[in-house]
Amino acid sequence: MVDVGGFRIFGGLLYFGPAMPGQANGEPDPALIDPRLAVRYPADRAGAGLGYWPSYSRIPAASRAAYLEWLVAGRNHPNIPIGYVFLYFYGLERRVIVDCREPGPARAELSLIRAEIERLLAIYGGTSSFGSYARNLLGVLDFVAGLHIDDDAPPVFSGEKWPVPFSLRAGLGQYSRSGAPVPVKWALAWARFHPEIYPRTPAIRCRPEFERLFALRYAARFGAGLRVAPNKTLLSLEYRAASSALRTVSLQTDVPDVFQLAVPSRKLAALAEECTEALDAYSRWLGRFPGSEDTPAAVALLPPEIADTDGGPLGRFLGWAADHLRSNDCALVDSAALAGAWAAGVKTKLSPQETGVLCRFLAEHGIGVEPDPRFVSPGPSTESYVLFRADSSALETAASEQYAAAAVLVQLSAAVAAADPSSGAEQEYLVDHLGTGLGLSPGELRRLRARLELLSGDQVKLTGLTAQLAELSPEQRDLIARFCLEVAAADGSVAPGEIKVLTKIYKLLGVPTDRITAAGRAGGASVTRPLAGGSDGPIPLLPAQRGSGRHALPRSTDVSDPATTSAATVPPTVALDPAAIAAKLAESSQVGALLNAIFADDAKQPEPSAIVRRDDSPPIAGLDGAHSELLRELATRGRWSRGGMEDLCARLGLLPDGALDTLNDAALDRTGDPVVEGEDPLTINDDTLQEMLR
Repeated sequence: MVDVGGFRIFGGLLYFGPAMPGQANGEPDPALIDPRLAVRYPADRAGAGLGYWPSYSRIPAASRAAYLEWLVAGRNHPNIPIGYVFLYFYGLERRVIVDCREPGPARAELSLIRAEIERLLAIYGGTSSFGSYARNLLGVLDFVAGLHIDDDAPPVFSGEKWPVPFSLRAGLGQYSRSGAPVPVKWALAWARFHPEIYPRTPAIRCRPEFERLFALRYAARFGAGLRVAPNKTLLSLEYRAASSALRTVSLQTDVPDVFQLAVPSRKLAALAEECTEALDAYSRWLGRFPGSEDTPAAVALLPPEIADTDGGPLGRFLGWAADHLRSNDCALVDSAALAGAWAAGVKTKLSPQETGVLCRFLAEHGIGVEPDPRFVSPGPSTESYVLFRADSSALETAASEQYAAAAVLVQLSAAVAAADPSSGAEQEYLVDHLGTGLGLSPGELRRLRARLELLSGDQVKLTGLTAQLAELSPEQRDLIARFCLEVAAADGSVAPGEIKVLTKIYKLLGVPTDRITAAGRAGGASVTRPLAGGSDGPIPLLPAQRGSGRHALPRSTDVSDPATTSAATVPPTVALDPAAIAAKLAESSQVGALLNAIFADDAKQPEPSAIVRRDDSPPIAGLDGAHSELLRELATRGRWSRGGMEDLCARLGLLPDGALDTLNDAALDRTGDPVVEGEDPLTINDDTLQEMLR
């Protein structure tokens, strides 16, 4: 404790007395507090009298008052002019460079001085000049103290790549000189401080996950650690003091300077980029939904090495799915409930990409989902999903052409079967017929049954199909029509409701509706006439024999003619061979593509060339031409419906979800905020937008 000009100063780390010449020029050291000099109020708290190189002996008395106030108040006022901080720092510099260079009692203070420099950096390190001097002085301090390497405690990266800590360079040199492997924490610090390894958004936004993944993959690739052969260049340090009273200090070591060697730098850069890329999907999710780190949807996007699939959010989600399948191998769940369990309230509707991630995760645990966007796209129009149990090895990861065709035919034929809900035979026939005729695998057959279960719970739409069906050949349309009629007859009767649906389908296919009657007459049955007395009951047909490949339609039963109802009547047959149907469907992959296009769920087709691409327009915020054009179009309105945005993307040849992620990633890199927010409607963040358009 000292008394100066009425101030009682505690804390030490100050030079105090009447005389102490500077090392470089013989003038009083600028850090020396001379108690003989005047202190006057009002204090110069704005630092007007400091000048460029302040010295306690030369600054005005009012400035001395302000400096002493700052010292007494704890040396931590964040808004003090930086010149006062430098006055104090000059004393720390002198202690390290002059007093501690040689062995003596002053060296006992080095740990205290280090802690004080780090404290000042935490408060005033944002001033670039002070931050640079303070970090460099820490390097001199390490040299003077003699570096002791701690494998678990490399220099901490605070976001500033320069200057590179002397302790890091010296530590890496010592590992190299001894032939010891570089521990993972030191390797990570090496990558973070390296001036040519630039972290991208995932490495910054997902720092804990990046560090865990880096550590695991570093060990997998380098074992105990990367070994670096020593080079001939020895590590040296030159420190140009902030104080005008001190000379430049040059320090020479006997350890190699390996920090910027090309080969190990490239290896670390490649590993850092690999980890960054692996976290890209997870980072994009968090960019769209901040604070959702503990949702199953987010954790499922993590690389397998660091994703806990047994416990935590994913474990809870598996428990939720298992509860639905506890009493049955197949369960219908509401789409909003599924989205809520997966995204934990962040979303109420999942995109196809998000649903695909969910389906992939459940498939790894023996649970299938229908519709699964990885198999048939677009799927049926539904507000529900079906979960079903299946051996994970039997769950395919992509649809075969046979399954794609079967799925569409199930969807079309389900409309017929749904018209007679009392009969499950038609549904069984439908699955058995397609599974056998198209050679589906066991996993595909399970999925097809789940698809039929899904369609049983929802009304199948037949609207908006004329244009798509018109592209099929007459033979293909006739084949589909006959197949639907065969489904209707599978239970031995065709109900009037089924006839109505068949009539709609035949009209959509462009097949004459009298062929429904003709098919019946070929077997002697009237399939369109109601029973006597105007009853709407079913029309009896002979049951089909499974596995025969042929399905019989009986002779017409006219109730007004008793002769036609004779039990002795033997009906001729109409040959509908499922193997032939399968062969027809397999003739060309174009058939499957056309059939898949049928159920676009009345999606609004974008008008071609509605947006004129302006290739000569400058790119925005580093985006390519298509994404720059999309951002310009979005800038014309503050709010967009999801459908409107999807139309814009279609006209520009972009996938909607990927395009939104690209725009928001560019916005986050440029401004720290997303440019498009919300689900439906989408809101344009005008402040971010204007910043990107500059």
